[in-house]
Amino acid sequence: MEALRLKGLPFTQLEIDQPLPNNDTIWFGSEQEVDNAMGEGRGIACNIDTCDTAVTQAIILRNGLSMIESISIGIDPGPRPGLAWLADGVLMGVAQLEHIDFIVEHISSIAAATKFNEMTLRIGDGAPLLRDRIINKCLEQQWNIEEVNEEKTSQGLLRHNHSTSAIRIALLRGNRVWQHRQLLPGDGEIRYIQNQSRIHSLGAMTISKELAAKVATGELSMQQALNHMR
Repeated sequence: MEALRLKGLPFTQLEIDQPLPNNDTIWFGSEQEVDNAMGEGRGIACNIDTCDTAVTQAIILRNGLSMIESISIGIDPGPRPGLAWLADGVLMGVAQLEHIDFIVEHISSIAAATKFNEMTLRIGDGAPLLRDRIINKCLEQQWNIEEVNEEKTSQGLLRHNHSTSAIRIALLRGNRVWQHRQLLPGDGEIRYIQNQSRIHSLGAMTISKELAAKVATGELSMQQALNHMR
């Protein structure tokens, strides 16, 4: 229910013995419940670990898409990256993720929810260090990646409207990315992370430049870096 709310999808909660409103109803249940009700509506089996995938399957069913030629996923890089995905040019969903480490999991969930012939990831060229970290993570999955010029994707948008920027990025063709990127944090990024370490430790400590560089490249989490200082 929370996953449906987050995507703004209306739903009704039914008791186990209540009849479905009609035979086109899309409904969620356990694997056993779905197996026991074959032919009754359009059941989607799910559990606590597969909620996002199940909701994605429901969106596909609702939009009448069974076989998709091409999936395009736009990524607006940043500490809380925006993500949007389109199926054969039709917008299917957007998300604002809490951390770049969730990107691979989210895209894998989308890919697992449907059948398609090809999938292309399009990532904006802003936030260079975070962009390159995302690119490296996605290349490890052997996904097709294009880097898109972000110059026009954020015009007219409120600042930090990453989800809408991600839609625009998904619609633009970019340059194919083949090689992993070398992660080289700049002085400004190092200072920013050192400042964040003071905030996280409530002013108790500032991590070293060396540790800050490892946090910037994803080698260490902030908490791990703070633990090194103790």
